[in-house]
Amino acid sequence: MQETVNVLLSLATNYDHEAHLSEVRKRLGQVLSGMVFTESCMTTALDAEGRPHPERRPYLNQIVMATTTMDYDELNQWLKTTEAAMGRNGQKRARGMVPIDIDILLYDGFRHHEADWERSYIKDLLRKSGIIPATKTDL
Repeated sequence: MQETVNVLLSLATNYDHEAHLSEVRKRLGQVLSGMVFTESCMTTALDAEGRPHPERRPYLNQIVMATTTMDYDELNQWLKTTEAAMGRNGQKRARGMVPIDIDILLYDGFRHHEADWERSYIKDLLRKSGIIPATKTDL
């Protein structure tokens, strides 16, 4: 029997916001259990240095806490395949269109995408939802 682990994922889309979030929620239900979603919030697109990018579309963001029996690499690959199935590709990216972006923030207590943890909207969504992820420290 595979071990069940806790995960925390960030979800973001910058067009057809509600349709894309609704679709990804359904798809996540195929591999995650006990899903708890934060409210969603709009944010300004940022450039590589983290500054507002006025020429890019705003993002609708949400966080989901859940459990899975997939290992990290398996889950990450499934998420990338899901992004592609929902239309994420280089052509759309070049036009500034992101149908869905899914990042693993926390897997089995270990943090990933460290810079995202410092983003104010991530902190706000977690605080407002009451989700306080338990993290492990490196030994």
